[in-house]
Amino acid sequence: MGNSARARSIGLAQPIDPRMWPFTWLMHAAMSHVDSYCRKSLDWFSPIELAMVILPASLTDALGIEKVDPKDVNLTPYLVPHAMVKK
Repeated sequence: MGNSARARSIGLAQPIDPRMWPFTWLMHAAMSHVDSYCRKSLDWFSPIELAMVILPASLTDALGIEKVDPKDVNLTPYLVPHAMVKK
């Protein structure tokens, strides 16, 4: 499967430039941590938990968002080195 077909299969209009992959991966990590943070306004649920109930799994997979354990959520600037070490 070519890059264009692969991009369309996950809902992207254009393939991601290979030079952007490290940045894209870091954005996925940041989004996962922000969306896994439990909020009082959501009755102490995280946005990703609600999204997993409401949205199809293929959408969260295409966005690259994964649930992070609440005790491992990191909302500091140190997330980037932390994410780089885990990958």
